[in-house]
Amino acid sequence: MLTYNLSTDPKYILNFIEKNGGEARLVGGCVRDYLLGREIKDIDIATTLLPEDIKRIFTKEKIKVIPTGIDFGTVTVLYKNIPYEVTTLRSDINCDGRHAAVKFTTDFKIDSERRDFTFNALYMDNKGRIYDFHNGQEDLKKGIVRFIGNAEERIKEDYLRILRYFRFFARFSTGDYLESELAAVVKNKNGLKKISTERIRVEFLKTITQPQALKALKTMEEEGFLEILTGIKHFGIKHLLVNNNPILVLASILPLENFDNAVEKISERLKLSKKEKNFLQRLGASLKLDFSDKYQVNNSARINGKEEFLDYLILNYFKNNIESTLFTSLTNEILHLDIPDFPLKSADLIKLGYKGKALGEALRNAEEIWERSGYKMKANEILKGF
Repeated sequence: MLTYNLSTDPKYILNFIEKNGGEARLVGGCVRDYLLGREIKDIDIATTLLPEDIKRIFTKEKIKVIPTGIDFGTVTVLYKNIPYEVTTLRSDINCDGRHAAVKFTTDFKIDSERRDFTFNALYMDNKGRIYDFHNGQEDLKKGIVRFIGNAEERIKEDYLRILRYFRFFARFSTGDYLESELAAVVKNKNGLKKISTERIRVEFLKTITQPQALKALKTMEEEGFLEILTGIKHFGIKHLLVNNNPILVLASILPLENFDNAVEKISERLKLSKKEKNFLQRLGASLKLDFSDKYQVNNSARINGKEEFLDYLILNYFKNNIESTLFTSLTNEILHLDIPDFPLKSADLIKLGYKGKALGEALRNAEEIWERSGYKMKANEILKGF
């Protein structure tokens, strides 16, 4: 994944805009993460120039400009094959809970007032000076998630901010909720019904892998957010698996009873991809494995791959309370497991007269014999049983 050095990468873009009569500053998440010393994955630039001016000055230098959000004042400047999102300063008007008409401005403070949280409205110029109109740096230091201005007004402008509130709380919070902010979020929770399933899926799966996700999810369950989002009323979340794979984490919070039904429901509500749903189903099937049975363990590792089997092991350690000694020994065993290719071919059994359904059944029996031998039997040894 592309990462940026904020001290060097965007310098040309910022300087070039200013040489052409505009003012430009880095804004939002890139400044926030820079101040925290975290990896920067995208760069947003706010400017006083209009989109058509940005396109004109960069195109003249043979630098590609893509109109990614032209109606909202946003273009993407592709410099040295690196994308920079450049947006004209604006205020949002006539908000309908998800979209807004925009009015361009040259005032950075006015632009800051349309943003969601105080630490997401930080600006930095090409000399490294920070512009903070809402005490965002202090909130960032204290691990406080605070809406800019009136929380309820910010939420009603865009109900997606409800999910962003929980995601940023799960990511940055070091304490408790601000009562006023949480109250506004709870009061407007039905606004989530206006949000597209795709946006809900993205935000939710990001949230559950954050450091304080357990606290956020408990609140979301208690206040009825999870039922709105997933259709599942009771998760019974007491613990959370810490992992960067959101589908594995999702499996860890689904109720153990009726797990398969929960998979169907949440896959439909979150519009999980076929690949994600299939993985979730295989994780569910792993909850029925007998990890003390070496045959079942090796067979599952061979069919599903060692990497995925380790996910099964982690989930079962978390959800089915596998003993730590068994978990450790199985992990070491699987990591060093070398499984050869099955030595028989269909043709070997066809020569013995097997065909159709009988051939398929014979192959499965032969494979099981081979598996139970610890994958040591040769083709001729397996065939002696047929």
